[in-house]
Amino acid sequence: MGYRSGVGREAPAFSLPSQDGTVVALKDYRGDWSPVVVLLADAGQAEAAVAALTAALPRLWGMRSKPVLIVAGPVDAAMVAAAGAQFPVLADPQGEVARRFGAWSAARARPQTATAIVDKSGKIVWMGEGSAALDTQVWLDALQSVVV
Repeated sequence: MGYRSGVGREAPAFSLPSQDGTVVALKDYRGDWSPVVVLLADAGQAEAAVAALTAALPRLWGMRSKPVLIVAGPVDAAMVAAAGAQFPVLADPQGEVARRFGAWSAARARPQTATAIVDKSGKIVWMGEGSAALDTQVWLDALQSVVV
């Protein structure tokens, strides 16, 4: 399921190091005609998040979408390499980007997994949390409705 929190607002800016040491910023995707799928996960969900995005890549690329995974915590470069991730996996050590996206559980004092679809103007057009965040079919369906 998606939820409306944050939908319609400007996506929080970020500039974070990727698994290969390059810095990736949301502004790098601005003006591109492709929506960006931003998957936010805590370090404990990183492997599942990499697997979800990897499984969805053919459909994402078919919809001209670009995936980015932001891990609230350190990025295990060896795990990312072993999984064959063909997208940026960014480290958000203090979870600041997760907080700004609204993907933070105050009760658990840690990030919660969430997926945001950001359009070419930088606006959040869909967000999913909980089970929807790692359910590729849910957010691919949401992406399809945004792209069409």
